Amino acid sequence: MVSKSRFTNLLNLLMVVLAIGLTIGSASCSKGGGNTVAPQVDSNPSVQNFNLENGRNTVGIATAYINPDTQEIEIVPDRTTEIHINISSFLNSAGCPGKQCLVLKITSIDTVNRWFYIDMELYNPTTIAAYDVRIIVTALPYNETAQQYWKIVNPDSFTPSYDSNPLWDEENEWINPFIAFEKEDPDRKFQPDPDGAGPGVYMDKEQLILYVPQGSGSGAITLIWDVNYPDHCKDPYEISRFSQSGDLPVVNDVSTAYVECIVADWQEDIMDVSLYCPDIISDTTNGFIQMHEWPTTGVNAWPPGDGAPPFDQAEIDFLMEFMNYDRSTLRKYWCNITNENLAEKGIYDAIIVAKSDDTDWTGNPDDEIFDTLYQRCQIEVDVSGSGGDPTSKLQIVYASYENGDDSDIYTYYMLDNVNVRLTNDGGRGSNELEACVNSAGTQIAFISDYNKDTGLIGDFEVYKLILHYAGNHVVPASVDNTSEWVQLTSNNYDDRLPDFSPNSTMVAYAGFNYGQSEIYTVQNVSSFPPPNPFRVTYNYGDDSAPNYDRANSLGTGLYFHSNRGGGGNYDIFFIDPTSKEGTSNLPTRLTWDTNFDGYPSSSSGLDPALTWQSDRYQPGNMDILYTDFDNPTVRLTETPAMDLFPSFSKNGEWITFCSDRKDDNMDIFRMFFDGSNVTRLTKGEFPDIDPCYGGG
Repeated sequence: MVSKSRFTNLLNLLMVVLAIGLTIGSASCSKGGGNTVAPQVDSNPSVQNFNLENGRNTVGIATAYINPDTQEIEIVPDRTTEIHINISSFLNSAGCPGKQCLVLKITSIDTVNRWFYIDMELYNPTTIAAYDVRIIVTALPYNETAQQYWKIVNPDSFTPSYDSNPLWDEENEWINPFIAFEKEDPDRKFQPDPDGAGPGVYMDKEQLILYVPQGSGSGAITLIWDVNYPDHCKDPYEISRFSQSGDLPVVNDVSTAYVECIVADWQEDIMDVSLYCPDIISDTTNGFIQMHEWPTTGVNAWPPGDGAPPFDQAEIDFLMEFMNYDRSTLRKYWCNITNENLAEKGIYDAIIVAKSDDTDWTGNPDDEIFDTLYQRCQIEVDVSGSGGDPTSKLQIVYASYENGDDSDIYTYYMLDNVNVRLTNDGGRGSNELEACVNSAGTQIAFISDYNKDTGLIGDFEVYKLILHYAGNHVVPASVDNTSEWVQLTSNNYDDRLPDFSPNSTMVAYAGFNYGQSEIYTVQNVSSFPPPNPFRVTYNYGDDSAPNYDRANSLGTGLYFHSNRGGGGNYDIFFIDPTSKEGTSNLPTRLTWDTNFDGYPSSSSGLDPALTWQSDRYQPGNMDILYTDFDNPTVRLTETPAMDLFPSFSKNGEWITFCSDRKDDNMDIFRMFFDGSNVTRLTKGEFPDIDPCYGGG
């Protein structure tokens, strides 16, 4: 399993420093995701007429009334607050153009995504230079009846400032996004008006992208802007896009894995970036290995240069992630690693640390005082899916409505953060859903309501598709590829939820031939017409959602859910799918609850384990559960959202699922098998559903 022995002490120290940074709240510069350490600042500056709160000062509060139809924005200052001084000079000062020191202008609209591009002009009419200026959005419109909400698309980060609870998390809805000003200045100095009388008032402009739902009408957002004085606080860096390419073998040979990350260095003073993973790396610096900076000039320069429209997809992705950064502050760092400590197969905790001074890192890292940002990450040792064999790169498949009213099958590469479309019906309007992957990652099975034989849209049948690879990526379905779909079932009723047997010779599915759902299997063949299906279950209840026992390589074990137990609720059962249900092959009931238990997924890597969805803790609200069959059932998710369709990774370390916990839209998430490290993988405007790990 995961080794944390030598990692724990350093991580605990980092978390203590992080907790200190969050506790001082408004006295620190805050970044998102729990990846920052916010050092202390000068708390005793000797300047008159400034309301000082340990260096961080609130200088303006206002409400922006936005009319999406007329594209007008009205700023109304809040003069009732008592937490700042002389607020009118920052809101309605004669030293600002038109007496407006904050001006918001809608410059363009993306009518497809409903994104409103807003220029934020902020003026300083005072003779005092401010640092680390940021505008924080503390309230956004939300229509509870229509479940429509506004959101900030491009926040620089999030802050717990101005919230009562100092323990915050980027996944929580109540934290506050902000836009920072003068990021291109290493000191992030917001210049003063020389004499305080204008018109030489100093102004900086940043862009805000606001999502406004169609038909939501006008809305109001609450804005707070604060500054630091007398100097800027040491700004935390941002480390993102960590990736690993290539398998690390269990034995120490010449094989290496390549890892890289992107560092956004606002202050341009990073001196060293290091990777820390003592379980794998053994050298003279206590598990640290120095990473190399990628060239910023030449043929393979990074970051990519400014392109002229139309941008390619890579450039669009880059702009969306880093649009609020000066490109000159972005750097890529990389290194190659070998399994020097002969770590066993598994996933190991690691961190990336950036330092900004000449601190000696050769000593015990537990004794260091971190003036850095760190990013927690994982490195895999000899785990299929991390690299090496190109066919093992296919990890998670899912269905998405990204292309309009009908759905298609996509795959998500964990290491590259890339989504690839696998099915394309050529505009026929069919729905492709409920995909699964064979153990080798070379085939997917899915359902479609397109009938290849008649060319019509009708009931759902089971299909399979053989995947083709170019290098380490599967070839996307950029054009109609229905000619490559192999139809495995052919009848006049719906066939749903296919699953490959562990050796990929069979496909189990749920068929509705007799007025209720039963479990069937069919041979995995490559020609049409398909072979006759084999009916496994015989019962008056609904048997559905078959999932092969991954610990059984012969394919003689199958989980499914059924309401055959009575009471109308569904529970999980187990049966041998190689013979039909009867006196010598009776299903075993595994769950006994009065609420829904269903959509099971098994793992061989945890010897054995099962995950499924259930509303037993909150009727009508689905959560993800887990059992290793020897201990009590564990509830992995506990949110007001719907968490659905869990699927184990091949090694059993990870579970993917879909949820509407963010943005009221179904997206794909993954988490560690114990429910920790929940990560959102897709963030599209349209629903992403039915995820399945390769071999799961």
